[in-house]
Amino acid sequence: MEPTVIDLGGRPLRVEVSRAAQRALAARRTPLLVEMELYFSCLIRKAVRFRDQGDEPDVTPVAGTFVVRFRPVMTAGCRIGD
Repeated sequence: MEPTVIDLGGRPLRVEVSRAAQRALAARRTPLLVEMELYFSCLIRKAVRFRDQGDEPDVTPVAGTFVVRFRPVMTAGCRIGD
């Protein structure tokens, strides 16, 4: 699969899928959700999670059984230990 550019929340996102990932996606019966989380607190943390798609809102299809979602998280307080 050639790199694909999708619109995610009004911004372009370039998605590249390896051959191994393409084979794994082709074998899936359910959609794979790739969730990109940006966590705003005292520090900023970025996480990318791969899981089965549930009823999450605002998913953007990439190809076949592959969807992505951006999830910003903001905290009310600031604990350095988190």
